[in-house]
Amino acid sequence: MIDLSVVMGTVSAALLAVIVFRVWPMVKAFLPPVVLAIVQWIARAVVDGVESDYAGYEGEAKRQAAFCRIESALHPLLEYMKKHGYTISPERIYEAIEAAWRVMNTEQLLTGEKELPREDAPEDKEETEYE
Repeated sequence: MIDLSVVMGTVSAALLAVIVFRVWPMVKAFLPPVVLAIVQWIARAVVDGVESDYAGYEGEAKRQAAFCRIESALHPLLEYMKKHGYTISPERIYEAIEAAWRVMNTEQLLTGEKELPREDAPEDKEETEYE
């Protein structure tokens, strides 16, 4: 009679070897794009939240608040990724914030919520004519 425990042990060892050498590299390659997508989603949520909290024409205050909020929102994810050998540079996070801001501005321009700044509009400076 054939002992099935030896056969099952051999099959499971072969299956484990296939998983370790074939499947795990694909999973590791798949993780960074997923994490970057998560960063983009969180950046969009942070930008929308900051936009609703602040009044118009407070661009720099909104930007600083968005950077502070996204760092606190992403801290658990960044720690988890660092523990597993992945790092996301702060530049990528700031680029995600900027991209989310540009998307939001474009949407506001398209819906008429915001107007394009006119280049020929006089600022609060006195205009002098030179003859």
